[in-house]
Amino acid sequence: MQDRLEEAGEHIDRSIALNPGYAASRWNKALLYARQCKKEEAYAIVQDGLAQSSVYLDGLNTFARFLATTIDSNVRDAQTAELLARRGCEMTHYFNPYFLDTLAAACAAQGRYLEARQLASRALTIASSMKNDALERGIASRLKLYESNKAYADHS
Repeated sequence: MQDRLEEAGEHIDRSIALNPGYAASRWNKALLYARQCKKEEAYAIVQDGLAQSSVYLDGLNTFARFLATTIDSNVRDAQTAELLARRGCEMTHYFNPYFLDTLAAACAAQGRYLEARQLASRALTIASSMKNDALERGIASRLKLYESNKAYADHS
């Protein structure tokens, strides 16, 4: 696993060297640092990413979701995940089902299951209106966990 992370880091570094302004590469670097338990380095990149005039929303959500759902207790940070996901929800006026789903996961990870259920229900309604079956199925399965007072953990 460590070899794969190092290889990924080399690819990300090359991408950044080729195009320093490419936000996706920077957010991927933050995610890589988080996976390597380098929280300070990861959070520094995230803060820089949030300070940009145009925030890369996919990177923000992916990073927040990782913090909320990772099984690695050395990395999991549900409170920071909540702050980041809530920021994404605010930026998208609470109409983005991906951010709502991530915010629900962060709330559930902190034992706030009622709020998680409410957020996941809203995300499910929006996903259904978008006719996104895969997203709808995923949110529905996580909603069932929250209804059983269980948090979602990503084992991938």
